[in-house]
Amino acid sequence: MLGQKLFIFIIGVLFSFNFGISADLVERYRKGEIKIIPDETYAKTIDWESFLYDRVVYRIAFGPDDSLFLSSPSHNKIFKLDKNGNLISNFGKKGQGSGDFDSPGCNSTLDDKLLVVGEYALNRRISLFDFNGEFKKLLKTAHPLFQTIGLRNGMIVYRSRRRIKKNLDQHMIIFIDSSDNREEIVDSFQLGARSLTPEFEKQYFLAKTSVGNLLIGKSNEPEVIIYSPNGEKVFSFKLNMERKKFTRELKEEFYKRMENPEHLSEEMKKIYLRTYKRSNYKFPEYLPYYEDLKVDSDGNILVFYHNAFSNTKIFKFQVYSPQGDYLCDSSFNLLDHKTEFGKLSDFYFHKSFLYGLIEMKDAEFYGLRLIRLKLE
Repeated sequence: MLGQKLFIFIIGVLFSFNFGISADLVERYRKGEIKIIPDETYAKTIDWESFLYDRVVYRIAFGPDDSLFLSSPSHNKIFKLDKNGNLISNFGKKGQGSGDFDSPGCNSTLDDKLLVVGEYALNRRISLFDFNGEFKKLLKTAHPLFQTIGLRNGMIVYRSRRRIKKNLDQHMIIFIDSSDNREEIVDSFQLGARSLTPEFEKQYFLAKTSVGNLLIGKSNEPEVIIYSPNGEKVFSFKLNMERKKFTRELKEEFYKRMENPEHLSEEMKKIYLRTYKRSNYKFPEYLPYYEDLKVDSDGNILVFYHNAFSNTKIFKFQVYSPQGDYLCDSSFNLLDHKTEFGKLSDFYFHKSFLYGLIEMKDAEFYGLRLIRLKLE
């Protein structure tokens, strides 16, 4: 799954007509490979090595004026950047009061008026802010929340799970009305818990469509379902994909990467390898159909092929229309970006550029930074 490898790095993707991008993204996809190039002028004034100093999950959302909101669980704050990447404000502090946070990890927007922020799962809190960072409302959820998305008409969806027996969890998709806190479970499934290889097993994917509906996909099923904000099924469609067998060669590649964790210091590698055993890992017979779902700025649905252990800088995907019709195959290519940058993973679509977090290879510590990229 994109963004669920050993560590998660969050990418926000925005398309526009600048830099020669066609108004019809489908025609761009049909031309084949799309190269992504860093914009070196963006966010140059921020000391990213001290600002993003750990490998927690940072989330990105965008305001109507192209400002960027970055949640930081370590700082217990939301940082706001202007369209040029200048840090202009921040809000929040650790606590349980109105406007406070405890590990904020989910950013999205609601009705183009509010920023929706989910916190550490067991807090069961969703906070609503305006785009100036002023606190507006606190919603208490009935279940722990692991992903939060603002839809439309005041409706928010979140994903939850609970342990039902040893090594088995019940996952739920829940709609919540921000006006009265009313909740409704619209979908659920069971999944094994404590897996060491979750990226190779069944995963739940949620995305907001261009009209504010909810897209739901289960990676071991070739069907995608769209729900309205009221929790009603709008339609579903079948994917033009087949599952690949989990071969012995793929297993060996997995072991090779686990036995050489590049992100760890030499001392930490020694500690890690003392407990590492190949026998700890169990693999399914087949890979999932795909590893992620995205909706682009024209409303097209992108379904990313499971990358397994292929080049992590090339992302291949299928393109479907907003109505679920297969259109073409295409790919994003990051091979030609600057050599001081490392892995670039998860990404989202909105307007003019690519925005996201990327590894800095020569950083003293973990080395993440926010970048803006152009499509060529």
